[in-house]
Amino acid sequence: LRLQKVEKENEIRSLSLHYDEIQCYYERLNEKKKCIRSSINELNTRKNEIIRTSQQKERMQELILRSRQGQNELDRAVEGMADYSESTLLPLQSVQDVNLKIRLLGDDMICTLNKMRHLKRRMTRIKWENDYLDLKNNDAREEYTDIQMLRVTKQVKLVLSGEENEKEFQRVE
Repeated sequence: LRLQKVEKENEIRSLSLHYDEIQCYYERLNEKKKCIRSSINELNTRKNEIIRTSQQKERMQELILRSRQGQNELDRAVEGMADYSESTLLPLQSVQDVNLKIRLLGDDMICTLNKMRHLKRRMTRIKWENDYLDLKNNDAREEYTDIQMLRVTKQVKLVLSGEENEKEFQRVE
């Protein structure tokens, strides 16, 4: 009986070791399975991206074929070195429409600036006329004051009344 018990224990140990080995092997297989699944997912993602970009390129080629002929705005010297990979083709009519809107806005701006210039010119002229009239008014006041301060003699009184001119006129005749 004792011998049987020892044999059973040995068998259990060997089976337990074998079980541990199988368990380790199973865990390694699970890890490999996870790695393979992640690789498969990455590859599927890349595949989908490639499919999406190829479909976009096909649509872009269709768009290029369907759109009207455009206009190249680059300089001829630079054209040889131009990189069109990130460029966008636009119909010529849409570019001309935008340019027309820009010109109209620019014309409105120029018209407004011209009005402002004429207004400023008129304001400057009015200010000059105002200063001129102020100076003229001051001169008239000073002349009036001078006349008031003038001593009135018989000769001056005759000149102011106009009788002196009549007498001279009669003498000349």
